[in-house]
Amino acid sequence: MLGFRRRSLLALLLLLAGCAGSHSVQTSLRHGPSARAATHASRGRHDAFVTHVSDGDTVTLSAIGKTRLIGIDTPEVFGHAECFGRAASAFTKRVLRIGTKVEYRLGVETHDRYGRSLAYVWLSDGRMFNKMLAERGYATPLTIPPNDEYAQLFLAAARRAREASRGLWSASTCDGSNPPSPAAKGDHDCSDFATHKQAQDYFDSHGGSASNNVENLDGEDRDGKVCETLP
Repeated sequence: MLGFRRRSLLALLLLLAGCAGSHSVQTSLRHGPSARAATHASRGRHDAFVTHVSDGDTVTLSAIGKTRLIGIDTPEVFGHAECFGRAASAFTKRVLRIGTKVEYRLGVETHDRYGRSLAYVWLSDGRMFNKMLAERGYATPLTIPPNDEYAQLFLAAARRAREASRGLWSASTCDGSNPPSPAAKGDHDCSDFATHKQAQDYFDSHGGSASNNVENLDGEDRDGKVCETLP
C-alpha cells in the first residue's frame, strides 16, 4: 500500500509538471514576436522627439530610431531624384523640425526589411502627419498589409489633392519639364495588393482609367478594372 501511494504521488507530481510546462509553451507562443508587436501597437500613442529628417517620408524619432511613415510614399531625393522629392523633403523638415515633440504609434508590423520602425505620427495639434503629406500633394498612398488601418483615409486625402491639383498633381514644371505622374515609377503590379479593392483604389487615386492604364495594372482589356483575379 505504501509503495502504491508513493507511485501515485510521483505520478501526480509528473502530471502537474507536465501541465506547467505545457502552459509555459502556450504562453511563449502567445507572446512571440507577432503577438508582442500587436500588443505594442494596441497600447496607443507614445511621445517622442524628432532628431533627424532623411526625406519626405523617413524621419528619426528619439524613442524608436529611424522611422518610415506608414501608408504614404513621397518622391525620391537620393540616387535618381524625382520631381517634388526635394519639395516633399523640405516640407517634412519644415513641419518636423529637430526637437519637435510628436506622438507616434507603431503599425501591426512594426519594422520593415531595412530595420526601420513603421509608424503613424501625429503633431501636437492632433493632425496626423502621414495624412498631411498626402493631402498637401507631397505623397501618394502606399498600402502594405497588415499596416492598412488608415488606407482609405490616405486614399481620400490623395484624391482631394489630385482634384485640387496640389503638389505633385499640379501642372507646374519641375527642372524645366512637366512633372511625371507619381505612378510613372512603375513599381507596382497585382501581386503588391491583397484584394481587388485595394488595387482598384490605388489605380483610381493615381488617375487611372480605361484610357490611362496606370502602371499597366489594367491588363490588356483596358476596361478600367484592375487586378480582377484578386479576391
